[in-house]
Amino acid sequence: MNPTEAEQKYREIIKSFSDEQRLRITFELHEMARKLVRAGIQSQHPTWDEESVEAAVKERVYGTTTTSSAAHTRPA
Repeated sequence: MNPTEAEQKYREIIKSFSDEQRLRITFELHEMARKLVRAGIQSQHPTWDEESVEAAVKERVYGTTTTSSAAHTRPA
């Protein structure tokens, strides 16, 4: 199976799901991505506290910083 055929098959499978199933999968993928980002940040910055890690996760996932002071006072 070449990449184009694989993509077509993937789209067929997704289209066969109900709206509820697609929404659930979307949330699950989002949560998995956040966990991967969190693990990467914690690996790169093992001394950061939870608030600093969470601020960095939000910044990376959503592209914005929070108004929390943690976003401005993260350890280097």
